[in-house]
Parts: sequence; structure tokens; C-alpha cells
Amino acid sequence: PPQLDGRLDDPAWAGTTQAALPFTRTVIRLRQDAGNLYVSARRPAIITSKGDLEPWISKTTGEDAAVWLDDAWEVFFSDGRNERVLHFAVSASGARYDALASGTTREDRGWNGMWRSAVSADTNGFAVELAIPWKTFADAGLDSKSIAFNAQMCQQSLSNELPSKLMWADRMQPELSRSRGIPESLLSLGPLGRERCANFTA
Repeated sequence: PPQLDGRLDDPAWAGTTQAALPFTRTVIRLRQDAGNLYVSARRPAIITSKGDLEPWISKTTGEDAAVWLDDAWEVFFSDGRNERVLHFAVSASGARYDALASGTTREDRGWNGMWRSAVSADTNGFAVELAIPWKTFADAGLDSKSIAFNAQMCQQSLSNELPSKLMWADRMQPELSRSRGIPESLLSLGPLGRERCANFTA
């Protein structure tokens, strides 16, 4: 299994990339063993239009923090039944958030599961590693044999990196004006945003 230190230089992360977010140039990899599902994400440092490095926003602290107010990584898991959604998130500060949604209700932020994380946010970029025990999925009522995922990178400073419009995956909102804190998702997160995933990638 990979050693969780936020560096992503463990040999376990070499090889196949499972997904990418083109707006933030985030690369996502998943690995597994008998005990855990491992997820990593890396995005490059933000370079402003003047060629300067943009500092990472990392103000939140602790557990169950509103990490999406920082530069943050969020990942969502469901299964073939799509009845429950597990939500894990980590800020550039290392602050964490987890929640469980069931049925059509909004996610329960009071839910807490077992999982580990590590993060680094410096001039080399923003990197996150997660280790989620299969038992955590089972305890949340998800079938570990048919896990699917969705992910987004929350970026607080746009830094004049891109044009004034961002094309969005959600067909209900095909184009959104850019504003501070707009996230980039792998697929549509559905009408309830981060609190519910409408679509997943296996």
C-alpha cells in the first residue's frame, strides 16, 4: 500500500491514471488492497497571468470543517444502487470533512467514518492522499463490489488563469460565469451540488 505523506512519490502511485479534471489539471489515481481503497489527487501550482505563484488558500482547521472555503479536494462514492453517497474532503490546510447522504435527503454531516488522509500544498502543487477502509464503505451501507466515484477540486483564486467562462458538465446549467470559489467536478453533482452526486464514474 502507498505510504500516506502527501508527496505522491510512493511507487504505488506509478502507472495508470483513472481520471483527470482538465480545468485545474488535476490527476486522480485509485489503488486498492484487501483492507483499503486508496485515492490520490494532484494539481499543479497556480501561476497567475503575471507569472507569479498564487498561494494556496488554507484557513480551515479540524474535523468536519467547511473545507470547500479553502482550496480543497472532494470525492464522493456510491454503489450500483445509488441509494447512499459517501463524501470525503480535505483542505490544503489538512482540515477534513466527511458525511453520508441516504435516499433523497441532504447529507448527514454528523456521520463520521474511519479514514486517513495526508496533504501537501506548496510550490510543487496541491496533493492529497486518502486511505478508506472497505469496512467504512460496508458500515455506510455501500456495496464494495460496485463502488463508483465522483470528484471535484475547489479553487478559491482564479488568478486570471483562464477565459471568462467555464463550461460545466451539468446539462441543467451548461455554462456558468466564473466567480471566486467555483469548483470543477468530474461529472455533474446534480441539483443539490456537493451534497448529492447525480452521476458517477466506475
